[in-house]
Amino acid sequence: MKLKFKLAAVAAALATLAGGAHADLSTGSTNNNGNLALLAFNTVTFDWYVRDLGFLMNTFLPTGITTSVADNNAGVNSGVGAVGDKSPEAGLLLNGSNAANFSDPSFASWLGTQTAANVKWMVGAYDAQSVSSTQNSRRLIASSTRSNEDFTNAQLDAFSSTGLWGSLGTLANPFTLSKTGVLLNTAALTGFQSGVGLADVGQSANLFYAVRSSFTGNTALLANTTAYGNSGGLATVLLNADGEFSYSLAPAAVVPLPPALWLMGAGLVAVGGMVRRRRAAALAA
Repeated sequence: MKLKFKLAAVAAALATLAGGAHADLSTGSTNNNGNLALLAFNTVTFDWYVRDLGFLMNTFLPTGITTSVADNNAGVNSGVGAVGDKSPEAGLLLNGSNAANFSDPSFASWLGTQTAANVKWMVGAYDAQSVSSTQNSRRLIASSTRSNEDFTNAQLDAFSSTGLWGSLGTLANPFTLSKTGVLLNTAALTGFQSGVGLADVGQSANLFYAVRSSFTGNTALLANTTAYGNSGGLATVLLNADGEFSYSLAPAAVVPLPPALWLMGAGLVAVGGMVRRRRAAALAA
């Protein structure tokens, strides 16, 4: 399938914004720690929009995830695994208020040239490197409208390959105001063969991190998938028609005390009040 690819982002402006967007989209096939990017496309005309969200894959991992030592933390093979922090129990909100590059007015201009009902979007990042079973393996981050997304090892291989999401770094470099007329062979209508549920503009989606469950082979087996969320529920990502993109995770719900403990607490308060009244009466006598 030939898809027309359009880039709509301003590198010089993005680079100055909070969150630190990149002038080039780092590719997971060479850096093994690719950029988190947002893509929208028209399912009929195959016209494209892409935005660098300003995070490398290893800086946007679920809380509790620690990568293998060779998974290229901070863009260098430092020998230290990256530790996730984007789904804490306290909740997290990343949007235009604290990561300004999440907002892009040029998206509204691009959307105005499309039939909005035909536009779908998703978020993703990938790591195509597989050195050894003890060092690293292929990985992805992907949004989906499904709340129980599963990925197979084969889908991770496909998503990170040249011709699918792995082509974005090549097509989008260097970041300029726009790029048109670039053709891409891919299966975008099935989420670049990742099988994700693509979202409509204004529709929220969940976010997932997946790692190949074996270093090589076993393509039919399920990858190890973690949903972004905490004990209170799943995180959501949302792209609005004005170009505002948000990541939201509510604080975990407070666990209520059992009724017996409430009664015990009320009793202690009552006893304390009675003691204070008796002491005050004795002093007044």
